[in-house]
Amino acid sequence: MKETAVSTDPGQIHVEGSAVGSALITGNGNVVTIVYAADVLRSTQSVGINPYRGLDAFDEASARLFFGRERLVASLLERLERLTNPSAAPVRLLAIMGPSGCGKSSVARAGLMAALAKAETPSLRGTQVVVLRPGYDPFEGLSDALARLATGNPNPTEMRRTFFSLIRQGITEGSHDGLSKIARTQLSNDAPLLLLVDQFEEIYGRSEALSSNPEARVRSKANRDAFVATLLRAATEEGLAVYIVITLRSDFYGALAEHPELSAVVAASHEIVPAMNRDDLRRAVAEPARVAGHPIDPGTVERILDQAAGEASTLPLVEFALERIWERLRDGISPADTLTALNGVGGALATHADEILDQQPDLAKKVAEQAFLACVQLSDAVARDTRRRAWLDEITPENVSIEESKKALEPFINGRLLAIGLSDDKRVWLELPHEALIKSWHTLRIWIEHQRDDMRFRARLQPTIDAWNLAGRPIGSLWRTPDLELLQRYASRAGNRLTALQREFLSKSERQRTYQKRIRFSAIAAIVLLACVSTGMWFWASSERQVAEQQRKTAEAERNKAQEEAKRADQNLAAANRAIEGVIIDLAWSLQKMEGVPPDTVRAILDQAEIAIGRVVSRSGSNREIRSAQAYMFWMFSNTYKKLGDKQRQIAYLRKTTDILRDPFADLNRLDRLLAPLMTLSYSSELKTRERLFLTCLELLADLLAREGDYIGALAAYSEAAEVARNYTILVPRDFSDILPGEIRSLIPRDREILRAQMSSLSGMGLMYAKLGNQAGALKAYQEAVVVARQLSRRPGKEVAKSKHELAKLLLSLGDVEDVIGDTAAAVAAYQESLDNLRAISSQAGDRTARQIEIALALRRLAKVGNDSHARWTESLAILNDLNARGLLPIAEQNWLRALSQL
Repeated sequence: MKETAVSTDPGQIHVEGSAVGSALITGNGNVVTIVYAADVLRSTQSVGINPYRGLDAFDEASARLFFGRERLVASLLERLERLTNPSAAPVRLLAIMGPSGCGKSSVARAGLMAALAKAETPSLRGTQVVVLRPGYDPFEGLSDALARLATGNPNPTEMRRTFFSLIRQGITEGSHDGLSKIARTQLSNDAPLLLLVDQFEEIYGRSEALSSNPEARVRSKANRDAFVATLLRAATEEGLAVYIVITLRSDFYGALAEHPELSAVVAASHEIVPAMNRDDLRRAVAEPARVAGHPIDPGTVERILDQAAGEASTLPLVEFALERIWERLRDGISPADTLTALNGVGGALATHADEILDQQPDLAKKVAEQAFLACVQLSDAVARDTRRRAWLDEITPENVSIEESKKALEPFINGRLLAIGLSDDKRVWLELPHEALIKSWHTLRIWIEHQRDDMRFRARLQPTIDAWNLAGRPIGSLWRTPDLELLQRYASRAGNRLTALQREFLSKSERQRTYQKRIRFSAIAAIVLLACVSTGMWFWASSERQVAEQQRKTAEAERNKAQEEAKRADQNLAAANRAIEGVIIDLAWSLQKMEGVPPDTVRAILDQAEIAIGRVVSRSGSNREIRSAQAYMFWMFSNTYKKLGDKQRQIAYLRKTTDILRDPFADLNRLDRLLAPLMTLSYSSELKTRERLFLTCLELLADLLAREGDYIGALAAYSEAAEVARNYTILVPRDFSDILPGEIRSLIPRDREILRAQMSSLSGMGLMYAKLGNQAGALKAYQEAVVVARQLSRRPGKEVAKSKHELAKLLLSLGDVEDVIGDTAAAVAAYQESLDNLRAISSQAGDRTARQIEIALALRRLAKVGNDSHARWTESLAILNDLNARGLLPIAEQNWLRALSQL
């Protein structure tokens, strides 16, 4: 269906609609095609052909009714034509700036876009124009408009997805060339593309409203960073005829500082939309009515000019008053009488809005209040509040259907106070037609001021609920304290204004909190019970200890008569200690099963458990078994804190574990350790278990401290672990241990596990010394680690390849230190031995690609410090090239390959 603008000079410019929701403007043999990112479903209730736009901006279809900005439009066209010269304008971007209500959108669309049809610059002929507002997701609108332009289809679903994917791919890769690719390969190559981004400030306004939601703020910033980068890439790419025009509220100019490159471009290429002088404003007021055949009397025109004088932002109010004046001409009411009835230009919009509101029933008033507030985007200052697009289902109360809400809002839609439309997924959206409504409608301002805090809270709540709903409503996304308390207070204020989805989110959050409380109380009850049991066990054990001690004394006094009684006393004492030990370990295990409990609750429970068990342990004296059980409990606590991501508490409990386990080993001298395996078999089940837990905790502690940057603390832990392992690995001469019976020899802690722990600790020491700049310490540690690694690599068994690989890596580290201190010969020897080991295992099981890369690395080191450098470089390069040709070379090594190739 075609729509032709009213014109007294149809031979100059002709405007008509098209099937894809676009406009065709022709003039002087030129054709300009304009495609919109979204269509607005407007009310069809109109009175004749009204030449005034009310709160709507003038667009291409109403260009022949747009007066008063002729000089400004000519200046803009001249600036746009200058952008076609790369030497004069390296960035093809033009900003149209001015305060809210000054007519920026009308100047851009009804002025500049229409003037393109008369452009005499050859490079602008046949321009294809895409018009969009950023809104929630500028890339959605951009993809849709470009797809319409490329296909001529009003609903190009597949092409839209393709374009969206291209744009997102450019963002992901960091090239931001999606728009450039589409313009270069998918659109007409001989036609320029002009992208008009109307109300560009929307990309900044939305982030401010989300300032209390850090995650949403980060996502919003990332989105606008990508949008700006995509525009600038298209506007700067050589040989690409893409031009960017943005309209920007001048009070948002400071926000451009977030994007320095864009800020610099706008500073160099912008046009300010000034307040109209009286003559220009007279043309804007009087000429549309004259063209339409019903001139407004000069006296009324002058009254309007007087009331609008000196304020650029009053243009929407003037236009709205003129629209109402025109409509009442049908009833025979003169323009002068209508203007009086409307309370002049300043009161026309507010009077109209209040008239409609007063006529509505209570339910419609409540729905309308929610709708208008949802369409306001709060900013950091009242003067900067802007409009936003809201979804009808976001404002529909839980006891009202979507259709009832829509029906309640129809009077406001028909009265042009709200715009309504459908998204691609058939979701209904609402929007204010102009920000003038926010400033001039006193009722709306009262609503905003009374609910400003609640509006900010809703701006944080709604994205959370949307994400929760989209993700399938997971429990983990529900709110907890203190956010849940804020939501409950908001719900009590909102009453039945909550939407059904908001109410469900609240209810499920409350149920989840109740469930978590139940878990917490159960866990605390278990702790109390276990503490009571532990206390009871301690009293029982203490009593048994006293009885046992008395029995022992009696038995000693009558040794010859009571050998059996003394033995039973020892058994009773051991049983009591084992009972206490078992209670502690059972408690530690029970506290592992707290999935879904909030971290703060877990910490509180573990703190209480530590206090309860601490009392039991303190009453048991220095019993080694009970203290070991406590150490085991602390170790399990450290694992729990690891799951919570609480590194500081994980470190703290590892320290507590090692402090307890350190005492038994301090009591054993080297002779004790030598004779223990020869004298008793109990070593393997008791001392050896504590020894390995001690080593494990020391190594974990050292690794954590190293990752946290505490190199001194890590060095101390690695050194202690190495010393503990060393004391158990160097016990007896090799020839002596070899002649021991197999059963006894197997108990001597010279097994691979202890040797590997010693080697790992020594390697960690070497790394920490190197980090601290102590090359001598690093050299000594790595040398001892290599000695242990060589022992492991010579032992037969299934782990020979693993041992040789560990040795090869240590030799590379040793060689690096020797190279730093200037011992080139030693470095060459270490690198060569490493290379020999790597070659020996390169064909065995494991990651062969990784082995080949390590061989190339060893060759590179040898080439750096040894002879025959060229051959080493060449072989290293050949290995990497082979892996790369087979697609097996990781990205990091590909960069290395490029560097080697240059060498």
